[in-house]
Amino acid sequence: MGIKSKTLKSFVVVIVVVQYGNKYLLLKRTSKRRFFPDKWQTVSGFIKEYESVEEAAHREMKEETGLKGEIIKFGKIFITLTDKERWINILILVKTKSNKVQIDPKEHTQYIWIKEKKDLDNLELVKGVDKDFKYLDII
Repeated sequence: MGIKSKTLKSFVVVIVVVQYGNKYLLLKRTSKRRFFPDKWQTVSGFIKEYESVEEAAHREMKEETGLKGEIIKFGKIFITLTDKERWINILILVKTKSNKVQIDPKEHTQYIWIKEKKDLDNLELVKGVDKDFKYLDII
């Protein structure tokens, strides 16, 4: 017996948690963003056709922060469903040797480095960001 469901448009994305020393990077989305405007998030983006997960993680990190880094851990792969879409999320931890962030003003307005779970308490986060840290077992 098969699973009956409607056909959903599917997207595959990388979620990149950037680590510098014992700190982790969050970016504030612009108010013009279609989804989650003015909320804090990690680096994230779509995987392009024929692009590896690793290539996508490095590309998104460079585009959104100007930083380069080394992948040190893969986390959980999870699926988020809406009425019309299926999002396949691949979680990655990347270590960088620089804290000199250069945000893309079309995507983000601010950045902060956090150390502890309590640092998330007063931030309006994109849904699930707190779980990203938990799944990577880092804060």
